[in-house]
Amino acid sequence: MTYVNTHNLLDTHSLVVYHAFEDRVNTMSNDDINYSEELGEIITNALEEKGMTINDLATEMGVVYEHARRWTKGFPVSKRLLKELCSVLGLDYKETEKVTTQALAVKKFGPAILEAQGIDPEMAPVQRVWKQLEDSQKKDIMALMKSMVKNGREGVTA
Repeated sequence: MTYVNTHNLLDTHSLVVYHAFEDRVNTMSNDDINYSEELGEIITNALEEKGMTINDLATEMGVVYEHARRWTKGFPVSKRLLKELCSVLGLDYKETEKVTTQALAVKKFGPAILEAQGIDPEMAPVQRVWKQLEDSQKKDIMALMKSMVKNGREGVTA
């Protein structure tokens, strides 16, 4: 087997970017962000809206209780079962598949995959909840944040 030193093939700038990305991947853990929480929330909310229990879901889907319970905790759902799950719970398949794919990518590659897509891993949980807020709630939160920033600046200069 011949070993090729790929570092010789990269220009200096590419090498710096590569090492910065590699360092970031190595320092981030999968605990830093868990996009699968969003999938669990979607499923749990749909169950509540339908008045269903996890046991009802398991029975309807023909899976064991533990399998359905894991979905509510954010464990990925296979594509075959995802279509049926969306049908049973009245969920949008495309949107749910997008969330599932994102969860699998983060699980496999870590949160650095989010950064590569221009998503700040620290803001991901905020973005997930933000979608569930009413416009008036969003305005209140923005006013609160602006006030906190302003008060923070005043505290620094005082």
